[in-house]
Amino acid sequence: MRTMTSSTKATTHPLGRFTLEWPISPVERRLAVYEVTGKRNDVYVQASHLPAGKWMPRHYFEHWVEATIKQLGGRESKPASKGWKKVSASC
Repeated sequence: MRTMTSSTKATTHPLGRFTLEWPISPVERRLAVYEVTGKRNDVYVQASHLPAGKWMPRHYFEHWVEATIKQLGGRESKPASKGWKKVSASC
């Protein structure tokens, strides 16, 4: 799903809206939703462990998603509905 750019040789996240879910215990999971709008733009992230959404610098966002998937067993997917929904703190 990630692509290589010829000028920077770095991976870039595809554009669009996504959800990222990862386990924090055998029975509890965390959820984040975000929308990626451009290659160099900051990304707006709403997560169940944050009190409010926040903007992440693009390089930090790329690292966070990759680390969450590889190190924490996270799973990224497209949202099931077309509507943008706020993440509940109770997820």
